[in-house]
Amino acid sequence: MAEQLPGVTYTISPIFRFIPSKNPSRKAVNYLCPIYKTTLRTGTLSTTGASTNFIRQIDLYQNMESTDWWVKKGAALVCNLND
Repeated sequence: MAEQLPGVTYTISPIFRFIPSKNPSRKAVNYLCPIYKTTLRTGTLSTTGASTNFIRQIDLYQNMESTDWWVKKGAALVCNLND
């Protein structure tokens, strides 16, 4: 993950391949990035208490000193732009 160019709101992400594992390892330097269906980031709460717009979180390698940078920017992956 890297900072986008000035004036760019959305960029295309690479395609991800999910490979299941019994013991996933997580590096502290990675950003736990949320994935949403749309850019609204809102949805109705399902019976499980989770938003219907939220899909899951994935670990992304990032080159900043702290993952707080991405949290404060609200960085997320979105499957469908509603703009």
